[in-house]
Amino acid sequence: YVFPAAAADLWLGRHRLMLWGTTVAWLALIVVSIGTACNFPSHGYFVTINFCWLLLDNIGMILFQSNVIQFGADQLPEGSSDELSSFIHWFVFSRVIGQMFGFVMSSFVVTSLPWFPFALAAVFSLLLVLL
Repeated sequence: YVFPAAAADLWLGRHRLMLWGTTVAWLALIVVSIGTACNFPSHGYFVTINFCWLLLDNIGMILFQSNVIQFGADQLPEGSSDELSSFIHWFVFSRVIGQMFGFVMSSFVVTSLPWFPFALAAVFSLLLVLL
């Protein structure tokens, strides 16, 4: 996470890097959910292409996650150390709860609708970009 955070501080800006990261992740999730919904063969170059798109999704999320805490802390310029600490703790807690909920729900859904978790993540990523 060091390089994206440094790139945001020195050259690009946090907001722009977070927007690029979410857009890349959103496009990757759209392609993966379309590929999964169309039941492409699970061998050969389809798997390689799918993993490349999932790698792009992870790169996009790294660009987003490496700057989101600093971006949120910038919204509290006059905040005390207790307020900043509380913000960081609640942010990390909600992120962990959200990931846990997503993993549990996707394990139930993936058996009948394997494309649904990717499509749902793409929809929420789009909402995040639009906000």
